Amino acid sequence: MSAPVLSVVLAVRNEAEHVGAQLAALAGQGADVPWELLVVDNGST
Repeated sequence: MSAPVLSVVLAVRNEAEHVGAQLAALAGQGADVPWELLVVDNGST
């Protein structure tokens, strides 16, 4: 696996009901370069 050229940061807080749809939408994108997804959650209740 080559190093990612693109990093996508998805910052979430108390959004459990929406994260699945966001991840599915991102996974469906046709990226021509290696990319990574960082999901950041700090403080959800």
